[in-house]
Amino acid sequence: MDTELDKKLDTIFKNVNDWLKFAEQKNAALLVLNVGLIWGISRVLPNNVEFGPLNYWLNLIGFTLLIASAIACIVSFMPVLNDCWFSQGEQKKSDNSLFFGDIAKYDAASYLKLVISKLPESDIKSSNFDLDYANQITNNAKITLTKYKWFGASSKITILGSIILSVSLLFLYW
Repeated sequence: MDTELDKKLDTIFKNVNDWLKFAEQKNAALLVLNVGLIWGISRVLPNNVEFGPLNYWLNLIGFTLLIASAIACIVSFMPVLNDCWFSQGEQKKSDNSLFFGDIAKYDAASYLKLVISKLPESDIKSSNFDLDYANQITNNAKITLTKYKWFGASSKITILGSIILSVSLLFLYW
């Protein structure tokens, strides 16, 4: 028999999984962008030309940053089923029981208590099945948060590498 709590947990579970899929897609797109930038910029650079020291170092740093970002994207695809690599933050009374970033702060039992406390019915009893649901939700939320943090770091590295390579191209062709 599905209880109201089971239905709520199922909805939250599906929502967190959708965010997890979206995080994977964003990391894949950024990986493709990095590889495309590396390939495209290397095609624009002239062959058999000796670069000045400034261009040499700008190119070296820019390509290194794009490669580092691509590696970070690949690392984000590695399964992380135990401890997450990033801090999830501290629990707060204002935490949203539906947002994966807040859910990641909790273990299964404390998350289940949070969900029950947010529901209008005050006499809800949870089952072992509900605890299993909460465990899966919190684990997936932690994985999702980790993937988004990898994406954020990779994005910043890509932007920096792209700017540096753009400056290098500007100096080269100006």
